[in-house]
Amino acid sequence: MANLGTLLIFTVVPATLRWIYTRSAAGKAVTEHGSVVFPESKVVPLTRWATLVVFSVGTFLSWIYLRSLLATLIFAGFAILAAFSQRGGPIVINRDGVSGASVWGRRATISWSDVVSLEFNTGKL
Repeated sequence: MANLGTLLIFTVVPATLRWIYTRSAAGKAVTEHGSVVFPESKVVPLTRWATLVVFSVGTFLSWIYLRSLLATLIFAGFAILAAFSQRGGPIVINRDGVSGASVWGRRATISWSDVVSLEFNTGKL
C-alpha cells in the first residue's frame, strides 16, 4: 500500500505541476492605455484554494486519526501559508518600465535603464 501511495505522489505531482505550467503559459496579454498587461492566470487562485482545502483536511485527519502532533503542525503550517498567500496582481509593461506586485503586495518597478534584455517564454519545455 505504501508503494502505491509513493507511485501516486510521483505521478500526480509532476502531472499537476506540468498542467499548471502549461495553463499559465497559455495566458494572453491585454493592451490597456498604452501598456501591455499580463493578468494572473486563472489556475493560480484555483491552485491556492485547492491547497488550502487539501492541507486543512490533512490537518484535521492527522489530528483525529493519526494523533500525530508533528504531522498536524506541518499540515496546519501549509494551510496557514495557503490562507495568507496573496494575489500577485498583473505584470504591466509601459514606457516607465516593467512593474508588478511583490509577494507581500507592494508594487515593484524596474525601469528600462536597468533592463538588459527581455525573453519571451512560449510555454514549451
